[in-house]
Amino acid sequence: MSMPLNIDWLQILLHLFNFVILAGGLTLLLYVPVTRFMAGRQGRFEQREQDLARREATLADKERQYAELCRQAEDKQRAQDEAAEAQRRALLEASEAEARQAAEGILAQARADARREREQALSNIREEVTELALLIAQGILEREISAEENAALIDACLSDWSRQT
Repeated sequence: MSMPLNIDWLQILLHLFNFVILAGGLTLLLYVPVTRFMAGRQGRFEQREQDLARREATLADKERQYAELCRQAEDKQRAQDEAAEAQRRALLEASEAEARQAAEGILAQARADARREREQALSNIREEVTELALLIAQGILEREISAEENAALIDACLSDWSRQT
């Protein structure tokens, strides 16, 4: 039985069998390992992307926490600065009040000292004037001095007194 176009079915079946063996062998030797390799590689890349996404999320969370901590630290520093400024003002006001009181005390003491010195000076002047008057009266009584000599004696006593003060 001859086939048209000289086709031998046995040769076709052998070629077909050879092709199936070649396709199966190539599938087992090349396609399956390459697809496993590619699937594993794709899995690793997906795993890396997931890890990267988790790291980015963690990093973003840590950045938010850091920003919050920085804001809290700034708020705390601002509060401490305000408290220190208020304390500085209170100390300054207290020291100013204390200085005013001390100044008023010193001024009152100086006024009292000035009054005492003035009263002492007036008392001394009165005593000296009294002594001068007694000397003049004694001089007048001891001798009869003329008016001109009396005036000269008073002038001398007054000049002595002005030199002493």
